[in-house]
Amino acid sequence: MILASNSPRRRMILDKLTDNYRIQVPTIDEEAVIRTYTFKEDCEKGLCVMELALKKALDIETTEDEMVVAADSLVFYGDKFMGKPKDAEDARETLTFLAGKTHEVVTGVCILEKDNRHFFYVTTEVEFYPYDHFYKTLVDEYIEEELHVGKAGSYGIQDKGSLFVKKITGDYYNVMGLPVVALRKIKELMLKSIEAVELK
Repeated sequence: MILASNSPRRRMILDKLTDNYRIQVPTIDEEAVIRTYTFKEDCEKGLCVMELALKKALDIETTEDEMVVAADSLVFYGDKFMGKPKDAEDARETLTFLAGKTHEVVTGVCILEKDNRHFFYVTTEVEFYPYDHFYKTLVDEYIEEELHVGKAGSYGIQDKGSLFVKKITGDYYNVMGLPVVALRKIKELMLKSIEAVELK
């Protein structure tokens, strides 16, 4: 198995399933893909993250017996896309905006194996605490420690960003970047399909 990602969080999650994989980092223009979507319809969120995952997977060089797992996560409030922050001020604006609101983390996954392509996406709802003195102090500390850098929605739930979170509806690991439960189910289905073919 090849994990098409440079994310230490995705590596940590995949470790829960297997240690038989290697890392290969794709190089795609994510922003170019995202710009083709308006996100006016909910289905566009899933389509976008699955397209990003597919492009990442196709960017990886493999041998015939290797399987590629690629994923991409985006954060939304309604149809408003919350990308990775451009700078500290952008992160501050995003975290302040999300206070007291429920947003969505949508992760698309693509699994490539020989000529087979498997796609799915998972949505998790995350509610932040309302804005108060503690919230503002936490935002200041979070940005000062540069924990916002490179993270969709300007936070990571696996670090101090968990203190923003009041409630989660759905898969916690999906918010981290890889829906491990859904991935395990897909893996099991793939193995059953392979066994069925071998029995024939």
